[in-house]
Amino acid sequence: MSARARAAAVLCALGALGLDAGAFAQAPSSRALGRAIVSLDRCSPLERLNVRVTARRLRRLEIPPRGEFHFVEALEVRGGLPCAPGRALMDGRLLQEPGGGVCVVAGAIHAAALRAGLGLIERSGHSSRVRTLPAGLDAAVSQTGGSDLVLWNPYKFPVWLELRLDEGRSLEAAWTAEEPGIGAQVFRDSEGALVRRLADGREEVLEPAPPMTPGSRRNSMGQDP
Repeated sequence: MSARARAAAVLCALGALGLDAGAFAQAPSSRALGRAIVSLDRCSPLERLNVRVTARRLRRLEIPPRGEFHFVEALEVRGGLPCAPGRALMDGRLLQEPGGGVCVVAGAIHAAALRAGLGLIERSGHSSRVRTLPAGLDAAVSQTGGSDLVLWNPYKFPVWLELRLDEGRSLEAAWTAEEPGIGAQVFRDSEGALVRRLADGREEVLEPAPPMTPGSRRNSMGQDP
């Protein structure tokens, strides 16, 4: 990307940020069904800018009862993907692309949704391991590549998405509601698989156990990743 194109992308992202400079909204009398916090320490300044723009555009988004949330579509109708350049994974290769860092937001939303008991319709993992979230919790999204994060609200009441930034150091995603949900626990089992256990005892394998390599050992299990 040329210096001129890079500067234009930065101005584009800053302009989008300036159009929405208010504080993050908080739902009155709402409770968190599931939360996830992602560190932004490994993100570049421009990637953090993309995270901030995306978080502001998706804040206080509502999923009606039995309704769906489409990450890419939700961004498109709220101003589109941010345009500052950042790192993106494509076929295992690390590239500089407009909107790099947006997947951090998608991953945080996905991880919080799993703990909130929301249904998962579509989610794509990255083509290579990412450092922001454990394998199975990340979410790759792309307007051109066809990757999206699609969630389903199984409750009889609406749920809201809350996104908050802690001085640019971390991003917190939370799905909230004015009524209690069933919740869920996300953990690694004794074989290393990522599992979600719902309140009724049902378990879903989110990510199979990694293959054992000579000399490797399993980590201690039962901890929320």
